[in-house]
Amino acid sequence: MSKKKKKEVIKKLSTEEKEFLEELKKIICESGLKKELLERIDSPLVWTAFLEELPSYLKSETVSSSELEDFLNKVKDRFLYDKYVNKALKRLIFKLKNKGIDINLDLEDKQEEPIIHSLETKKLVYMAPSIGDVTKVVLFALQAPPRFECNIILFNEKFQLSEFFFLDNLSKKDINSIKQTIDNKFLISTKLVEISPPYLRTLLEDIDKDKLYDFIEDESFSNFKNTLQKLKKIVTPLERHPIYDLAQEHEIPAQITRSELETLFSNGIVLYWSFIDKIDEIEELKEELEKKSPIFLSKFQLYDMEKEIKNKYKEKIIESEKLIKKFEDLGYYFYKIDKKELFEICLKMIAYLKKKERVYDLVCDYMIEKSLDFIEMIYDILKEEEKKQRKIILKKENLIVTPDEIDEVF
Repeated sequence: MSKKKKKEVIKKLSTEEKEFLEELKKIICESGLKKELLERIDSPLVWTAFLEELPSYLKSETVSSSELEDFLNKVKDRFLYDKYVNKALKRLIFKLKNKGIDINLDLEDKQEEPIIHSLETKKLVYMAPSIGDVTKVVLFALQAPPRFECNIILFNEKFQLSEFFFLDNLSKKDINSIKQTIDNKFLISTKLVEISPPYLRTLLEDIDKDKLYDFIEDESFSNFKNTLQKLKKIVTPLERHPIYDLAQEHEIPAQITRSELETLFSNGIVLYWSFIDKIDEIEELKEELEKKSPIFLSKFQLYDMEKEIKNKYKEKIIESEKLIKKFEDLGYYFYKIDKKELFEICLKMIAYLKKKERVYDLVCDYMIEKSLDFIEMIYDILKEEEKKQRKIILKKENLIVTPDEIDEVF
């Protein structure tokens, strides 16, 4: 690669990616090629720039030919369908051969399969929480050269995957149009934010593993399965939710205050996500609390009776494992939209839901009260949003249809 082209690759790197590139160089100079690096850095562009510069700082005394060949084969397998990484590997093999180092790599052209666009990955994978019939939206594009496949995933009130839309033969402009349609005509008080391909793969694998889908059409299920298989070939999964990597960068005080709980649950998305899948249980609790006692009760007796009823419904309404997953996604979303206070409170909620210490009961008591507030307002909210006809209104031919045509799309 010419110096001019090298500079063009470097210019395309974000500040974060440039830092990753420098970290790669430093680690290799100090301790050689580590396969763990492939798991930590998933940007094909970083690896393209890295491979172009590798001969200049590779020390023969720290890396043997067999180690180099093993590592480069892992790079090839990790970015099997990325033409930029593959071209960089071919140029590197040629340079090494001129230095008397023979590396055995199978670098046949493998561009026939759809891949996540190598240089635009971060701009083509999105997620957003929502309020209404749909609780979460995921939008991502796979490259099917020279065009794109667009996938839209909708989750219902039970946080199950309910729709999987597949649109093919689209341009990048078409995909941006779809994103704008979702942001402007569907999402309420939220917006799509960029997520990483490994996060996307892990999200889809969790759905598949736990059977969290409720498809109306067999075609949606087929699209989901086919797309998941494509992602498994080209994207590595995460070992844990990405919010925990962000958490390491922040010192979060252990104690959660009443004021912080009020701040968190005053957010409409948090309130909705916390209780929308527990409507039946909350209604049962409300009905039981409203039942009149056949005998006269003092205020203290009435308080004790209500407390006993609420305690009975705690485990039904507050399922720790489900709530942890919700607050992981919500906390990550708040971080992405620069609402750091809500991000930090979500981390505290996750900690309390995991540990279940004394304060856990106080948090649960607060959530039970909020669930009763929620049931009072939820139907009014849904009724109001139904009037606004806020739905995803997409169609392959023109990407946008009128509300009257929604039934044709869905």
